Amino acid sequence: MNTKKPLDAFQQAFEKLSQNGFITPTLYRTRGSIYTAKKDYQKAIESYEKAFELSDSLNSAQEDIAVGEFATILGMEHLNLENKELIQKNQEIQLETRRHIIILLCIIVVIVRYYVLPRNPTE
Repeated sequence: MNTKKPLDAFQQAFEKLSQNGFITPTLYRTRGSIYTAKKDYQKAIESYEKAFELSDSLNSAQEDIAVGEFATILGMEHLNLENKELIQKNQEIQLETRRHIIILLCIIVVIVRYYVLPRNPTE
């Protein structure tokens, strides 16, 4: 089988893609297949190993992204919980303040009734 032309064409495309940062594990596997068909097993093994390494690093990068997204979601949940706790505490403080104001108003009413207003309306 004549594999020189397909290998040369693929190698040129591979180099152009490599220069532009478009290298994927599939490209290395394809190159490995071409070398296997050419019976250049050493280069085929090298290509397959590179495909495996690149695939592994892509999976690792995807896992890192997923972990980062999960950490962000977890952080947001924690902040939401803290926010709810602060809102609840603020409401409790407002309720306590209102209670104090009501007690103070009751005391003022009692003072006004007994000390400012006459005790006997007929006097």
